[in-house]
Amino acid sequence: LSSKMADRTSFLGPTTPAEIKALLIDKKFPEMDQKIFRQILGYVMEYMQGKDISDEEIAEVQKADTKTPATVPTLFTALYYILRSAIRTKISIDNFQTDLAEIKFPSTFTKDLCQVLQKSRALLEEQSLSTTIHFPSLTSFKWRVDVIVSSSALSRVLQPVILVEATTSDGKVRTFEWPVDKFHEVRYNVAKVLKDMEDLEQLPILKIDK
Repeated sequence: LSSKMADRTSFLGPTTPAEIKALLIDKKFPEMDQKIFRQILGYVMEYMQGKDISDEEIAEVQKADTKTPATVPTLFTALYYILRSAIRTKISIDNFQTDLAEIKFPSTFTKDLCQVLQKSRALLEEQSLSTTIHFPSLTSFKWRVDVIVSSSALSRVLQPVILVEATTSDGKVRTFEWPVDKFHEVRYNVAKVLKDMEDLEQLPILKIDK
């Protein structure tokens, strides 16, 4: 890795995805007409905004491409992965350009990708959020501690128990009892996970973009 990438990981991840490798090992790719590249890039942008791209449309581009027709489908897939990863990681334009240079992506085509990302980032981020599956979130969490004075088996118990009422954003209300020993077990596990996450965040490999 270059010195510029020594303290972070490429927006594509620690290893180049197979879908992008397949394009880079295609010796015909650098010879592709820029007009064909831009046409496929346009199709990828439309696809990321929710429009279906038919096999017939890709086939028409292949017919028009006299130099690299076999590369067209591979290019579509690779560009989709590149732009999707860029949007997901919120990579800066400078680091985006650096990371593509690192994998030897042709500089002429990189300029087109940078322009598209810079111009359409907000639109693509909005589309990405609208198509993401969202689970219900916690909107209310109430609790109290009760003490069980006695039971059918024992006349004197004096055992504390936590009563919890949780409301989620889908309107569902869940009420349950939480024995103190289980509460301490969950508290310990949550603290352990938070500590593990803090330790992981210190690893250089997870510093995608600063």
